[in-house]
Amino acid sequence: MNHPLQISSRCNTFLIITLGVMTLLFLAWPCYRVFVHYGIDVNEPWNAHFADAAMGRTPLYPGQDELITNNYPPMSFYGMRPTKPVTS
Repeated sequence: MNHPLQISSRCNTFLIITLGVMTLLFLAWPCYRVFVHYGIDVNEPWNAHFADAAMGRTPLYPGQDELITNNYPPMSFYGMRPTKPVTS
């Protein structure tokens, strides 16, 4: 017959190993994302497009016959415009 402390020790070892494996699995994605240099949010390409438009390359508010819409007034794009020569 097994001693109660021996059973408890095996259970603790199993739980610690399981917790370690789960920790590694849940840390894999954040550690991978640290080294990937592109935006996660689905809104990032639109922000880049409107920021580019605010720099004067295309009109920020497109015409009514175009397929691209601007649903919010991106005043921050105009606010960041003077910093472009310094930050680029």
